[in-house]
Amino acid sequence: MTNYRAYGAVEVTGSLSAPGNSWGVMRMTSTCSGSITLGNDSTVKAEYLQQGQPFPCYVKRVAMTAGSIYILV
Repeated sequence: MTNYRAYGAVEVTGSLSAPGNSWGVMRMTSTCSGSITLGNDSTVKAEYLQQGQPFPCYVKRVAMTAGSIYILV
């Protein structure tokens, strides 16, 4: 298991373009739905992420419809 260190986090409950220094996302609520657009324009559904587990990726945009997610910086 890798020990990830986040120096900051931005909580997203709606839509937000990710800061340039973001390196991942982390789902924070058990009822969570929305999409995460990655650097190569593919998407990941937020409900498929494990709660409390960092998901390293290049984030471009987050659009949440329910719950909240953290963008890790």
